Amino acid sequence: MSESEVSEDQMALLLQGSRQFAFEQMSAGRRLLPFAARVKTDGEIEFVSFAKEDSEQPLEEIYAVTQQAMAQQAKDGVIVAASLVAAVQIQDPAKEFEQAIRIHLEAPGFVRQVLAPYAIVPDAEDANTASINLGEMIPVACEAEVFTG
Repeated sequence: MSESEVSEDQMALLLQGSRQFAFEQMSAGRRLLPFAARVKTDGEIEFVSFAKEDSEQPLEEIYAVTQQAMAQQAKDGVIVAASLVAAVQIQDPAKEFEQAIRIHLEAPGFVRQVLAPYAIVPDAEDANTASINLGEMIPVACEAEVFTG
């Protein structure tokens, strides 16, 4: 797979896969730390994390390490596309959702970022369980962070 072979449809699949993986982690009761999905030159997609779930490192630092690692892999020609994923707070209190998963997608000549809002809804009958209510994805303006030259 060459850089020119990464289509918008493939990037849409990377977006959906990254979103699904994040919410699967949360549904399993795992702490969501920043992670990446990388598309290797053979087309294989891998999810990678650069911190353990019990890490006390600030989330911003974990995101920075993740971004730097993906940028280096892009520079080395090891990957043809990547997503950077992190949990964020939504700043607009008028919105139904206060939390979101930010998914930053990149390939050479392609940069997109979306917020995938969510709310954790406690079960009215069982205080030990909850569900995740998903909102509509919101596009966000962004700059390249991985394939920067």
